[in-house]
Amino acid sequence: MQLRDAPGVDHKAVDALIGKIEVEMLANGAALTLCRYSDEPFNTNEIIFPRRSEIPSHPPTGAFAALMRVAISGAVWGSWPKRSGSKQREETSP
Repeated sequence: MQLRDAPGVDHKAVDALIGKIEVEMLANGAALTLCRYSDEPFNTNEIIFPRRSEIPSHPPTGAFAALMRVAISGAVWGSWPKRSGSKQREETSP
Protein backbone atom coordinates (compact mmCIF):
# COMPACT_ATOMS: atom_id res chain seq x y z
CA MET A 1 0.00 0.00 0.00
CA GLN A 2 2.87 2.37 0.73
CA LEU A 3 4.43 1.62 -2.65
CA ARG A 4 1.36 3.07 -4.34
CA ASP A 5 2.35 6.61 -3.30
CA ALA A 6 6.13 6.20 -3.32
CA PRO A 7 8.04 8.39 -5.80
CA GLY A 8 10.24 6.74 -8.42
CA VAL A 9 8.39 3.41 -8.40
CA ASP A 10 6.94 1.62 -11.42
CA HIS A 11 3.25 2.20 -10.69
CA LYS A 12 2.09 -0.36 -13.25
CA ALA A 13 4.02 -3.10 -11.45
CA VAL A 14 2.73 -1.91 -8.07
CA ASP A 15 -0.88 -1.90 -9.31
CA ALA A 16 -0.40 -5.39 -10.74
CA LEU A 17 1.00 -6.61 -7.41
CA ILE A 18 -1.87 -5.02 -5.47
CA GLY A 19 -4.38 -6.61 -7.86
CA LYS A 20 -2.77 -10.02 -7.41
CA ILE A 21 -2.80 -9.68 -3.62
CA GLU A 22 -6.46 -8.57 -3.65
CA VAL A 23 -7.47 -11.57 -5.77
CA GLU A 24 -5.69 -13.97 -3.41
CA MET A 25 -7.17 -12.29 -0.33
CA LEU A 26 -10.69 -12.35 -1.77
CA ALA A 27 -10.25 -16.05 -2.52
CA ASN A 28 -9.46 -16.55 1.17
CA GLY A 29 -12.32 -14.34 2.39
CA ALA A 30 -10.23 -11.28 3.29
CA ALA A 31 -9.94 -7.79 1.82
CA LEU A 32 -6.97 -5.51 1.30
CA THR A 33 -8.86 -2.32 0.49
CA LEU A 34 -9.15 0.08 3.41
CA CYS A 35 -12.32 1.86 4.33
CA ARG A 36 -12.27 5.24 2.61
CA TYR A 37 -13.37 6.96 5.83
CA SER A 38 -10.65 5.38 7.95
CA ASP A 39 -7.35 7.16 8.43
CA GLU A 40 -5.58 4.05 9.62
CA PRO A 41 -5.60 0.39 8.62
CA PHE A 42 -7.60 -2.02 10.72
CA ASN A 43 -8.04 -5.72 11.18
CA THR A 44 -11.62 -6.90 11.55
CA ASN A 45 -10.37 -9.74 13.74
CA GLU A 46 -8.86 -7.59 16.49
CA ILE A 47 -10.60 -6.22 19.56
CA ILE A 48 -10.85 -2.45 19.54
CA PHE A 49 -10.55 -0.56 22.81
CA PRO A 50 -11.48 3.10 23.33
CA ARG A 51 -8.82 5.74 23.73
CA ARG A 52 -9.31 6.55 27.40
CA SER A 53 -7.94 10.07 27.01
CA GLU A 54 -10.73 10.94 24.54
CA ILE A 55 -13.62 9.72 26.70
CA PRO A 56 -14.17 13.01 28.64
CA SER A 57 -14.48 14.99 25.39
CA HIS A 58 -17.07 12.60 23.88
CA PRO A 59 -20.52 14.22 24.45
CA PRO A 60 -22.63 11.01 24.41
CA THR A 61 -20.33 9.40 26.98
CA GLY A 62 -20.51 12.50 29.20
CA ALA A 63 -24.31 12.55 28.95
CA PHE A 64 -24.51 8.87 29.85
CA ALA A 65 -22.17 9.36 32.82
CA ALA A 66 -24.27 12.28 34.08
CA LEU A 67 -27.46 10.23 33.69
CA MET A 68 -25.92 7.34 35.63
CA ARG A 69 -24.81 9.70 38.43
CA VAL A 70 -28.34 11.09 38.72
CA ALA A 71 -29.87 7.59 38.68
CA ILE A 72 -27.48 6.23 41.32
CA SER A 73 -27.89 9.32 43.50
CA GLY A 74 -31.68 9.01 43.24
CA ALA A 75 -31.57 5.32 44.13
CA VAL A 76 -29.35 5.98 47.17
CA TRP A 77 -31.48 8.91 48.30
CA GLY A 78 -34.69 6.89 47.84
CA SER A 79 -33.41 3.92 49.80
CA TRP A 80 -31.98 5.99 52.67
CA PRO A 81 -34.03 5.43 55.85
CA LYS A 82 -36.14 8.47 56.70
CA ARG A 83 -36.17 9.86 60.22
CA SER A 84 -39.29 11.38 61.58
CA GLY A 85 -38.84 14.40 63.81
CA SER A 86 -41.61 13.24 66.18
CA LYS A 87 -39.85 9.92 66.91
CA GLN A 88 -36.70 11.71 67.95
CA ARG A 89 -38.62 14.00 70.26
CA GLU A 90 -40.40 11.08 71.93
CA GLU A 91 -37.17 9.18 72.49
CA THR A 92 -35.36 12.16 74.06
CA SER A 93 -38.19 13.24 76.37
CA PRO A 94 -37.93 11.97 80.02
